Amino acid sequence: MKILVTATPYAGGEADQERILALFSAWKPPVEIQMWSGFIDGTGFFGILDTDDMDAVAAITATWSPLLSFTARPFVDIASFATAMAGGIEFRKSVG
Repeated sequence: MKILVTATPYAGGEADQERILALFSAWKPPVEIQMWSGFIDGTGFFGILDTDDMDAVAAITATWSPLLSFTARPFVDIASFATAMAGGIEFRKSVG
């Protein structure tokens, strides 16, 4: 399962940024993070995971929860999403 995880720092200051960087330099994620990027506006960052291990995803967010607010959203490739949309359209048409 592909999951987009976004993280936003709580309203902290420079000390929180320093703590996040110190922790990050020592941290080993429990699953591979395929893409790990920051938003250029400085509001946070995101990672893309490919795992069925939801306990590992929970371990990621739990490790950082005092400093960061998270969202975790499963996603599919656009071809699969388009197929699902087409199925939804057909269902709605069939009901009238």
